[in-house]
Amino acid sequence: MSIDKLERLESYKKLVMDEKFREFAADPANYYHQIRNDDAKFEEFLDRYHVLKYSSGK
Repeated sequence: MSIDKLERLESYKKLVMDEKFREFAADPANYYHQIRNDDAKFEEFLDRYHVLKYSSGK
């Protein structure tokens, strides 16, 4: 696992507290374990989270 990914995973721990993220993953802890070892899922998470965070002022 790259240093960059480890740093981003640390950021993930902060994101799970975000109200919009809870709509994205009903079980953040389980989702964290799913994406931790799967780069494709991790990138998808970042893309989808970014859209949630910055779209429609929700």
